[in-house]
Amino acid sequence: MKKMNILQNVSLAGYSTMGLGGTAAYLVDVTTRGEVVESLAWAKEHQLPTVMIGEGSNIIWSDAGYPGLVMIDKIRGYEVYQEDETNVYLTLGSGEPWDSVVERSVAAGLTGIEALSLIPGTAGATPVQNVGAYGQEISQTLTTLEVFDSQDGTFKTLAGSDCGFGYRTSRFKAADHGRFYISSLVLHLTKGNPLPPFYGSVQAYFNQVASVNAIRNNADVSIDFALAKNNQGILFDLPLLTLQSKGLEVKINEPIMIPVEMTMGADRNFNHTVLMEFFDYLPTVAMP
Repeated sequence: MKKMNILQNVSLAGYSTMGLGGTAAYLVDVTTRGEVVESLAWAKEHQLPTVMIGEGSNIIWSDAGYPGLVMIDKIRGYEVYQEDETNVYLTLGSGEPWDSVVERSVAAGLTGIEALSLIPGTAGATPVQNVGAYGQEISQTLTTLEVFDSQDGTFKTLAGSDCGFGYRTSRFKAADHGRFYISSLVLHLTKGNPLPPFYGSVQAYFNQVASVNAIRNNADVSIDFALAKNNQGILFDLPLLTLQSKGLEVKINEPIMIPVEMTMGADRNFNHTVLMEFFDYLPTVAMP
């Protein structure tokens, strides 16, 4: 095993898409599952807290920084196993760039995660948030995860059904936050075209362009904006909204007032920020 290159007093601004943050006491790249174990052992020896991150697209660091060891997940891997003419399994390293995974899978004629294009971050981060878009969620295709369990110091394989998935949440974000370090995951995809029903605005594009381009062209932020600006990429968690009336009054250069009722499930606490978004244009295709 190569010697770890643990850096000291590293600015965290370069490890968040927002470009903000103080200093990490220590920082290290991890490229193998063995380096995950070694890094955690080093931190334990020095009595330091640890956190493992991907591309920093869902993080805003405090100006105070992080007092422990920040582990940057760079565990790569993209392996394809074709079970038969229809079923294909992808084994992904947790540090594999997610949008690259989507692009490669679609180029191979696979369906199951095409709607998750342009979601920033790494493959290993997708189960934590149970990322989703346009009717797809990672929980629908995830079969197993390999994780390092910091409680007993062993690697485990967890089935997708054991991950406690919910709307933009999982056991890794809730009850077991900080316990597991994801090193790889397996997705079950299928050969063929995406199956309807689709979002109305996406369906309008499907007649002319490939599925990934449809998602990207229909996205709330353009590719150039997402790459060029400091941003968090996406608003993950939304309350359920219901229109109180059948019609809206729309006037040029006037704000659109949308009367809504906010509905929360019985098992969910209201803990959301209301987001107001301003556009310089009105979309040509209305969302359903």
